[in-house]
Amino acid sequence: MNEQTLKVFTMTFNINSADTTADTFSFIPPGFDIYALAFEEVGPFIPVACLKKQHQLASSLSDHFGPDFVQICDVTLLAIKLFVIVDPKLKNRVNVKLQHSAATGADGAYGNKGGCCCSMSVDSTNFLFIGAHFEAHDKNIQLRNENFASIMKSLQIQLKANPITSHHFIFFMGDLNYRISGPYATVKKLANAGKYFDMMEYDQLTTEKRAMRVFSGFFEEEIHFPPTYKFNKNSMTYDTSKKMRVPSFTDRILVYSRNKSRIKGNGYDTNMDILISDHRPVYGKFEVKLIPQTDEVTPAQQNPKSIVCNIA
Repeated sequence: MNEQTLKVFTMTFNINSADTTADTFSFIPPGFDIYALAFEEVGPFIPVACLKKQHQLASSLSDHFGPDFVQICDVTLLAIKLFVIVDPKLKNRVNVKLQHSAATGADGAYGNKGGCCCSMSVDSTNFLFIGAHFEAHDKNIQLRNENFASIMKSLQIQLKANPITSHHFIFFMGDLNYRISGPYATVKKLANAGKYFDMMEYDQLTTEKRAMRVFSGFFEEEIHFPPTYKFNKNSMTYDTSKKMRVPSFTDRILVYSRNKSRIKGNGYDTNMDILISDHRPVYGKFEVKLIPQTDEVTPAQQNPKSIVCNIA
């Protein structure tokens, strides 16, 4: 039996309440079967004002993609948004199983931080897309780890009898806010010299993941692009304010696959020319092989040491 391959485009962008147009997203390429787009800080943390920005963002994306693409998921948590858009040829093969948001701000009472989730299938292949915004500030590493755990636990409750690992592919995108732990001058020098590999030794997410304190079972493509935070607005210059925030890879895309041989990364990058925010968008391109019906593995047959067991 010939296996079908789908092309998946994933993106995260903290837009810092900026205005958007179709031109903002001209860097999003055509030719993909699924687009999963996560946004953070779409608008102010005031519901009415944020709603106006949400409508503007949705209109900008609609103008970019045009009438030929089908939006199947639109999940909102205050200023966090997740859109999933598919090629029309997939429309009748997609089954959206769950759209869910999980707040983690103010001990779960406020949606300024948290995650938006879309669980769906294409034929027999289960996908989970998550867009998230974690706790800010350099010192709050443990809180960020707890944000991840809270989102996954909330999602598991909504999925009920189906474990998170019943999904063949999970894409976790967002402003995860993990910082580079190093002196401002040293890190900025490394960033400006393009020594991104050296910077990863100081990357909080890399450290926490190696210690299996967060994102157990997930992988990330190698980073070969500049830190995407924090820039002076409308500038290519890293933060020169009194706060002197250390250039960091806050914006990330991580992937879980029950079978890594069924997914291939075709690019993990940023677009440094989008200057509307103090962040830059980060995107990941993937090819995934759909699961033939005969290859289905029930949750009970999976390795019990799964991400569900290790999220806390």
